[in-house]
Amino acid sequence: MHSAEILAQFPNGGAITVPFEVKRGSSDFLDLVKICQHFAKEGYKTIILPKVHYKDPLYKKYFSELNETKYAGKCPDLKIGDYFYEYESFVFPFNNRKINNMLNRGIIQSNRLILNNNCGATDNYIKRIARHKMYSGGQIDELWIIKDSVLERLI
Repeated sequence: MHSAEILAQFPNGGAITVPFEVKRGSSDFLDLVKICQHFAKEGYKTIILPKVHYKDPLYKKYFSELNETKYAGKCPDLKIGDYFYEYESFVFPFNNRKINNMLNRGIIQSNRLILNNNCGATDNYIKRIARHKMYSGGQIDELWIIKDSVLERLI
């Protein structure tokens, strides 16, 4: 069995686990650690998930729970407690279309999304775009934003 590193453990049982297959040099790795830290401090077991092809044997190890769902074959970024989450960020310079694009990419991977909002878009703007996606048939069970290392739930 492949191993993983426990990055942090908290007295309440929360933990951050990083499998050795995760590329620690990826552009969003530090953001993923900050997100996990938020939830682990609240007592959740968190895992930063590797990017693996759905035909790779490792896919079954990390993502077998997605089989028989509309997310089968997808590779969300995180598992927090019992749920998979997708983190989306953007490349500068920012424009308002990028929020729409992040939501479009995210809802393909998971119904629980975390968006990088270091661009200064208002919460109301992000909620409005997300509600439009939901009205159009996109499923969003949770929507979080991270801005300046602070995580906040919008939906």
